[in-house]
Amino acid sequence: GRGPPFFIPTGFAKGDVWEFTTVPEGVGEIRMDLWRNMLPRSVNIAALYAHPNFPGQPDETSMINSFNSGMDLGEDYGGMIHGWLHPAYSGDYKFWITTDDYSELYLSTDNTPANMQLIASQPDFWVNDYMWYDNASQESAPIPLVAGQKYYIRACWKEGGGGDQCQVAWQGPDQPLVPVAGSASAVIPGTRLSPFVQLWAHDPDPRNWAYAVPVSTNLKWGPGDHASQHDVYFGTDKAAVENADITDLTGIYKGRFGPNTLPVALAAAEFYHWRVDEVNLAGPDPCLWKGATWIFRTEGAAGGLLGLYYHWADGIERFNGDLGPDNPFQIFVMSRIDPEVNFNWPDGSPPDPNINNDFFAARWVGHVECPVDANYTFYTATDDGARLFIDGVKMPLVDPLLPADDSWQEQGTTEYGASIVLSAGLHDIEMHMYESAGGATAYLRWSSIPVNPSDEAISKQIIPPIWLWPPLFASGPRPPHLSTIDDRSPALEWIAGVEAAYHELYFSANYDDVNERRPAAYKGALTEPNYPYPPVPLLKLATTYYWLVDEVKSPSERWDARTVWEFTISECLSLDNMEDYNDRSELRVVWRDGYADVVWGGVDPYYFLAQGGSSGSNLNVSTAVGAPFDAATGPIPPAPLNYEAMVLSYDNDGYTYVYPTSEENEEKWIYDAPYYSEIEANTLGNNSLGVGQTWDTEGVKSLSLTFQGHPISDGYYDYDVDLW
Repeated sequence: GRGPPFFIPTGFAKGDVWEFTTVPEGVGEIRMDLWRNMLPRSVNIAALYAHPNFPGQPDETSMINSFNSGMDLGEDYGGMIHGWLHPAYSGDYKFWITTDDYSELYLSTDNTPANMQLIASQPDFWVNDYMWYDNASQESAPIPLVAGQKYYIRACWKEGGGGDQCQVAWQGPDQPLVPVAGSASAVIPGTRLSPFVQLWAHDPDPRNWAYAVPVSTNLKWGPGDHASQHDVYFGTDKAAVENADITDLTGIYKGRFGPNTLPVALAAAEFYHWRVDEVNLAGPDPCLWKGATWIFRTEGAAGGLLGLYYHWADGIERFNGDLGPDNPFQIFVMSRIDPEVNFNWPDGSPPDPNINNDFFAARWVGHVECPVDANYTFYTATDDGARLFIDGVKMPLVDPLLPADDSWQEQGTTEYGASIVLSAGLHDIEMHMYESAGGATAYLRWSSIPVNPSDEAISKQIIPPIWLWPPLFASGPRPPHLSTIDDRSPALEWIAGVEAAYHELYFSANYDDVNERRPAAYKGALTEPNYPYPPVPLLKLATTYYWLVDEVKSPSERWDARTVWEFTISECLSLDNMEDYNDRSELRVVWRDGYADVVWGGVDPYYFLAQGGSSGSNLNVSTAVGAPFDAATGPIPPAPLNYEAMVLSYDNDGYTYVYPTSEENEEKWIYDAPYYSEIEANTLGNNSLGVGQTWDTEGVKSLSLTFQGHPISDGYYDYDVDLW
């Protein structure tokens, strides 16, 4: 027969080499889980992690053919896309995430969820779909991956309202082009993904990192999809629990069980670690799936910080980058135990209905428990300003992008960090934040590098409640430690330890009497928290006094003061410091206008002075400092020292005017009024200064008045001028 036209019987042409790659069984899609109706509305990813059914019991599960959730899935939900990543080529890969709203992207160092690490996040409220570069945190660092291995990958996001999506892109040997803003070209395809299958024990009860767990609790968990039995390991030594197997003879291995629950004996205030390996000897391979090691802490320890919330105002208009107020802790509103400092308060959603939307502040006080000796880095992220104190020392918070910046300023959410070497155990911690206007945020994170390389490092994370304690020791003294005050009969106040049933107070001008708790300094066991102790007689001028408070729950449970506080009475006798008035009406009970108002006679345009002499003064207070909010809840802390003062506006230039009566918008000036600005207060009797009439005792030789403002009436007023 006759061959085709291109056939040459006596020769051949070498063909191209073609290739194709098979994918592992199951590759082609990835799993997406959704948790619906998460109210009240929040865009904070922490709300998803705190959901009682996360991660093992979603409301909906579906399979998608790329790392792209799609859009318009609903409102007020949380989502998780997770499964395994299958790179076909070895090398370094980078990842990007874009979501609406907040999100985090995790990648494991192997195929197990237990080893996943945070590699990228979307920290703002939202970004549009495929917008990969709006925040630096959306992009990961290069990560080496090995062809033929699979890696667990997880993206979680929290949707409030409006648009929604979750999309993850990559770039590396499998996909060499970097993502393009607005394009889906780099989204990880289904050909490199497989859906998550629950091979391991999950949903531990108590939850991982749970705190205040009742000692009557039994262990429970969700079984793996293939499990027929469960190997359980339990104890107080994390390394022993992680490394034990069924040959263990120390008591860590509790046995192989059919039910997914186990009663155990628990002690109070103790850390426990546990692990469940899922077993099915009939297969599939490998027949045993080693679980993660979980941790919880029983009741009687830790549980969060004491949050103190205030209102403030100082009348100063601030712009981005301006330093914040000297004292935003003015009007106490409420206190509560906050398990962690992990808050996003959108505009219109303050921390509590009693708290203002704008111009509020918060202090979180208590203790942080360091698990090992290490170099700890603490990170604050707030809108607006932040301050942080460890063991009473103000930390030098630094923004790595703007190291010269002060953390106490007007700003959007900005992270600052500071490092300190701390020993294992409890350390005092106090964080401040203030909010001016708009939305507000407050986050407190930490990380650590252990002194002993064999100890476990802490990756950067929100400090969990298991390591935070509300105040156990007396703290927050008023008068403040090392302060100089004018009040010779100060009320001694403090933030009481939350466990204390009573408070043992020591007070003296002799340091050793207080430090050694001698009977001469002992003032009694006080049952009222923050009980004011008024020293009698009046304290001496130019003298330093010492005091401490031991907090006691029972004879066997007490928290003795670790610091002797001190304050000094100034060498001046204060007649009135003008800083203790909480409102205008209270001020005017003591201070009054010294002359009656002018009374005018006559008719327009002919007026005459019917009553001579007048006061051009106007008394006010710049803020209501120290007076608790009417509906204040929780233990009330000591009132803060007032950084404001009595305001006296005055006008004594000899001129005044009356509004026109015959011609519109014309002022009638009168020049001959004897016009005065004067206020007066009695020194004795009811509603007086209460200072008596003789002030030349104890070496007093002169009388002075300190004020801030203008010594002449030039029509100009400014807080920010020198003291006179």
